Amino acid sequence: MPARPSSRAPALLLHGAYLSRRAWQPQLSGPLAQHFHLLAPDLRGHGADRTPGPYSVEGWAQELLTWLDRLEVEQVHVCGHSLGGMVAQQLALTAPQRVRSLLLVETSYGTRSTPLERRLTDLTLPLLARWPLRGQAAAFALAYAPHNRPLREYVQAELQAFESRPQDYLAIWQAVTAFDSRAQLSRLTVPTRMVVGGRNLQTHAQARAMAALIPGARLEVVRGAGHLVPLERPAIFSALAGEFWLGAESQ
Repeated sequence: MPARPSSRAPALLLHGAYLSRRAWQPQLSGPLAQHFHLLAPDLRGHGADRTPGPYSVEGWAQELLTWLDRLEVEQVHVCGHSLGGMVAQQLALTAPQRVRSLLLVETSYGTRSTPLERRLTDLTLPLLARWPLRGQAAAFALAYAPHNRPLREYVQAELQAFESRPQDYLAIWQAVTAFDSRAQLSRLTVPTRMVVGGRNLQTHAQARAMAALIPGARLEVVRGAGHLVPLERPAIFSALAGEFWLGAESQ
């Protein structure tokens, strides 16, 4: 990918676990791309990148910094969804001078914030290891997009691509559950916006906590959306992102 045009500020889009850069297609092909230079890589182990694990959030962040160096991008707005939001946090913690702003979508600081959550997290890995991946793909797709068949088929196809790579599938989940940024959130001093889907209540408590812990952060709720906010409400999300990035550019 060539270095960015100087007339458009660069924005890095980081997808969720088991998805790929395709998750940002509405933004890549929409009006947001007319105003910002959108960079949407596949995280290692996802999409077209089939590099085997182990993986870590810290490793993904470091690889992105190397990639941005190759593109000669010195500073970038960073938007991360779910796992991508964890990587976005780590990127800003590792190299704050490289991050112009943070847009954290349906993400968290970790999966062990309460005793119950720790117990459930410990139970997930053996469950995922025993449950046929095709069944997992169907269940996750139905949970994420119960009323949107094309979106449900997209999610199912992305997850089923891991049927031939079960160890990588589990290694990605291990990376997700090993991450915990809560104690470091006060170090995030770049403009930050939290975004959650109105229908996905399970992410709201951590989003509120993160908005309180990150200096100056704000929380936005996108009505009618679930976990896949950028895909479910692309026009609303793109407008929100564009407005936030333009505001951050003026600071």
